[in-house]
Amino acid sequence: MRKNKRNSDKKSGVRLRKKLASALELPEEALGETPCLSLRGGLMTLWNCGEVLCYEDGRVRLTLLGTGGKVFIADVWGEGLYMRSFLDGAVTVEGTIARFELCSA
Repeated sequence: MRKNKRNSDKKSGVRLRKKLASALELPEEALGETPCLSLRGGLMTLWNCGEVLCYEDGRVRLTLLGTGGKVFIADVWGEGLYMRSFLDGAVTVEGTIARFELCSA
């Protein structure tokens, strides 16, 4: 039973990584083992967002809910970041994106 849970968590992580890569218009390999990348400009869309926090240092922290109950934290740094959220749980981030990091919560 334990092995199945690990496989389920791994699959949900893979699905989330594919969505992120697609939203960022990057090949999935660009995310690396521990997703952390640098971006300049553009629009980013994230799905299954929970809590969204904005910090004085210009960082935006989003809680992403993966399938299987896995929770991820996405930090976005940049200038003039503007966020919009939608009823389906998607959040778009616009502005000059300087850095993006994703980690398990």
